[in-house]
Amino acid sequence: GAGFIIDWAPIDFGLHKAMIGRAKADYSLSNATYGVTLLDVSVQAALSFLDALVMHEQVAVAEANVERFAEFSKVVHAQVNAGLQPGADASLADAQLANAKNDLIRARYNDELARAALAYAVGRGGEIIDVEPGGIVKVTEPTAPQQTAPYFENHPLALQGKAVISIRQADKKVLDKEYYPKFRWLGGVNLRGTTFMTNRGDVEAPGVSGVFPVIPNWNVGMMIDLPFFEIIRIKAQKKVVLEQIKAANFAYDLVLQGLRRDDVQARASVRAAIALAANMPIQVEAASLAARQAQARYQAGLATVAQVAEANQILADSRVKEAVANVGVWRALLSVANVHGDLQPFLKAANSATRGE
Repeated sequence: GAGFIIDWAPIDFGLHKAMIGRAKADYSLSNATYGVTLLDVSVQAALSFLDALVMHEQVAVAEANVERFAEFSKVVHAQVNAGLQPGADASLADAQLANAKNDLIRARYNDELARAALAYAVGRGGEIIDVEPGGIVKVTEPTAPQQTAPYFENHPLALQGKAVISIRQADKKVLDKEYYPKFRWLGGVNLRGTTFMTNRGDVEAPGVSGVFPVIPNWNVGMMIDLPFFEIIRIKAQKKVVLEQIKAANFAYDLVLQGLRRDDVQARASVRAAIALAANMPIQVEAASLAARQAQARYQAGLATVAQVAEANQILADSRVKEAVANVGVWRALLSVANVHGDLQPFLKAANSATRGE
């Protein structure tokens, strides 16, 4: 025998459509999750770059500090050789120079670690990326890149929350349609072989009659599926899904509240970072003047090596803090961009500042 049968369910009272909606909701959640992941990865890459930028500036400060201590060590040795200062000053100056060199070694080590972390953040793990800061460190009052009011409902986290709500609602729609009956139309055609040449069944066929299916037949029918006893399960699952919908809505509201809170905090951090960066040049200039005066006083015999070393160390610390404060402005702007869910304005401003050198 041979044949085929067709099973078609044209009437299911929307169950098939509800299941398609559930699949589309899963797809929307996957897209939203991808958006959240993309934002997180982008922000992490930007943070890694800013960290590497700070380490790059610290190396420059440490190198300058070594040069200052090297020059001062020459001055001290000249004073000692001329008999104007005790020999202990030369040893103390050499110790301060060695300490500055140790700071430089540590700064270069941290710089390599930061650049390796940056390489990993941009998908080049195992490499050490060179950082070209350009003019970004010098731009302490950039034009605020986030000019327009944020629409937090379009943030990737909010879209993810909406997608979760849609999935829960799609689950409810599927349950709403599951108890309706399904009408299934059946139809088919088949062929059979026979050992008889007539329909009477009393005349045997000669030879190999019946080996091949030559007698046709057809069939049609309809089946109605009604899950009588599924009502208990469906009602129980509906209660669960309704609570899940409530939880998803509460979670979505919580996400929006968190984004609004983070926006206020991020904007406050921008104002504080800009003010701090604007004040740092005053501190650096004062520390630089103090270092020059301390060295001049030493040459005049009015100061000690320890006082000069302390003044130079304060200058080095001030310059490191200045670099951290300048990069801190961009770090604060990045936090605002992260809250708004769009890094493009921040990247344009950073690119403009980098090329502004």
